[in-house]
Amino acid sequence: MLRCMSFISCLLCVYSVVLSAQGVKELTLKARNTEFGMGSCVAVGPDGTIFVGYNQGVGYSDGALRAYRNVGTAITNTGHIRIGGGFLDIDISADGTVFAAQGQDGVRAYVFDGQTLAGTAHFPSNEAVRALSVGEDATVFVACGRGGVKTLRYDGVRFIPLAETKWDLYAQDVAVDAHGNIFVAHQDSIIALKVTGDVLEPVFAVYLGGMVSNVAVDVSGTVFAATGDRELFALSFDENGFTTVAQARLADYPEHMALAKDGTIYLVQTTGTITVYTVNGSSFSEVASSFDTDVPKHIAAAGPGVLFIVSAFGGLKAVHIENGALAELARQNDGGASQNVCLGPDGTVYVANAWGGLRAYRYKDGVLTHLDVSNQDGTAGAVACGKDGVLFAVIADGGVIATHLVGERFEQRARTQEVMDVYGMDIGPDGTVFVANGDDGIRAYRFDGATFTLLAHAQDSGMALSVAVGEDGVVFVALQRSGQSEVLRAYQFLGDSFRILASLSGSRVSEDVAVGPDGTVFIATGSEGLTAYHFDGSAFSYLANFKGMKIARAVDVGHDGYVYLCGYNQGVIVLEFDGNAFTTIAHIAMPISGMDVAVRSDGAIMLAGAHSGLFVFEPAEPLGIEDPRLALPRRIHLTGNHPNPFSSSTTIDFELAERTTISLHITDALGRPVACLIEDESRMAGRHSVNLNLGSLKPGVYFVTLRDNGSAVTRKMLLL
Repeated sequence: MLRCMSFISCLLCVYSVVLSAQGVKELTLKARNTEFGMGSCVAVGPDGTIFVGYNQGVGYSDGALRAYRNVGTAITNTGHIRIGGGFLDIDISADGTVFAAQGQDGVRAYVFDGQTLAGTAHFPSNEAVRALSVGEDATVFVACGRGGVKTLRYDGVRFIPLAETKWDLYAQDVAVDAHGNIFVAHQDSIIALKVTGDVLEPVFAVYLGGMVSNVAVDVSGTVFAATGDRELFALSFDENGFTTVAQARLADYPEHMALAKDGTIYLVQTTGTITVYTVNGSSFSEVASSFDTDVPKHIAAAGPGVLFIVSAFGGLKAVHIENGALAELARQNDGGASQNVCLGPDGTVYVANAWGGLRAYRYKDGVLTHLDVSNQDGTAGAVACGKDGVLFAVIADGGVIATHLVGERFEQRARTQEVMDVYGMDIGPDGTVFVANGDDGIRAYRFDGATFTLLAHAQDSGMALSVAVGEDGVVFVALQRSGQSEVLRAYQFLGDSFRILASLSGSRVSEDVAVGPDGTVFIATGSEGLTAYHFDGSAFSYLANFKGMKIARAVDVGHDGYVYLCGYNQGVIVLEFDGNAFTTIAHIAMPISGMDVAVRSDGAIMLAGAHSGLFVFEPAEPLGIEDPRLALPRRIHLTGNHPNPFSSSTTIDFELAERTTISLHITDALGRPVACLIEDESRMAGRHSVNLNLGSLKPGVYFVTLRDNGSAVTRKMLLL
């Protein structure tokens, strides 16, 4: 059951076909769920779960295994794991264990409980494992290319070698029948093997004239083979050897073959044609055919008339024949090469997809629901959302668009006239849209609800990769300057121009920049990790560095004040910064390429995982130090103090959703009272600020706590 590899971004597709004796029919699109990645193999478990193996690069490295559920026209990604090498083939035992051929990484076993995929065993191999098949007794038969064939027993925790070929054999594919007969695709032949002790010995061979790419066995024991000479064979096998039952000429070279339990043969050819055959006596009958422009690559037969297909561009599709005509029942496009992610004021998740446009999702009660997609066939490179819910996104060759959700559908309002190569965006306190435009520098736009107006443009900033705006309106730009060491600039936006306030030199490119509520500036600088700086209005001063992530790619500061960092192959790290040092609060370890991270006010963490798509994480318990009795929606919000750290005086900001009675207290690190700024006073809804002077106290950590009736929020302060 060889799964042919494609170095194109491959996707999972679903087809349904109705077989008819009244001539060749076509396959019809039924449902669709696009997942980008080097998809290479697909199999269906005994409970109907669909498992897809992905390859992310040449050399079969950085692979992923995904689990899907298909109910009616809905297709849902229910599990995901990245471990070991890329996936070349998968097969599933009767108890649901998933076995994967993972190239140079060898063979791995996985279990799926309906929510989580977990690796349970690993068998390394000196030769690249190309294909595998699971026998009736759960023996795993492995095709190892020039390493021949091996048989393994899996006991739930490890693989135990049983037998192997010890002669010159190039195993391209392997299949086993209900009687334990082993059939191997070896160059231009099919060879039958038997087990003698710990050795697999050849019994019979049949020459088929062309390189055998696929071999499969149906429930009756008939052996099917497709060859590079564009021939399809049906062979019987008994104690006397092989006998050709039927032979058919193919229109093109075979890509992959799968068999249904009823004996139906499904064949994908390199032209993109999917052909359905049955064997009638001594001949093949073509009962259905379809040319698929999505470039199908791999197939797995499930129930009667149902076929799952990995395609280069088609996603997860379901098709059927309705009254002899093609009918599309549903289409859903999820996942993809997720580049940037941001959150709307109502918690809607927006993803800029490098290959699939701008996407909107709703996340609620552990379920991520795709709402709509804008510019589906184009590129979306950056995204930012204003407080009024207007979304600004970069569309390839079209500059910046302004759009918003009406119900669950995008409605575009405006587009900039300039064609730009935007890397990042942020929105100032007054709604000004700031664009980091690569070599073009930085631009500022005003959006009045209908049109964009260019307000200012600074071209002296080098390659602008990211932009973040502080609550005081200072614009921070992460830079890459050719031949120079400048990595960060601070600008004052004057309404019609930019004025440089300060610049920062460094040895690495600044990948991303974020500003905390207290004004601390955080920059992600690749292998140099994450660095925190204090900005006093005219200069940057170093505070701390964190190198706990191999390649720091993106950073965000949550409503809780914690710093969220993502990057290459290490998932998301949650950090607390006290003004002097970083402390790791939580680590979501996942070997994926994190491109961007955003945190919702309820603590849900959104990770744009490049080809691995969009991930949502929730901490097992609250990360912050807020009172667990705090109700949602929050009536009180303690923004924090600025500056922080501070030498003597600082300003504390907080917001009230409604008029309420509050108290604002200061305590030291041991919880002892230091100051009472507000005591049981009624304050109106809105933003409030209170000045605090601790100049007479010892330097150290202090806490400010805002309370109302039944709620409390605490933030940390550092007195220098």
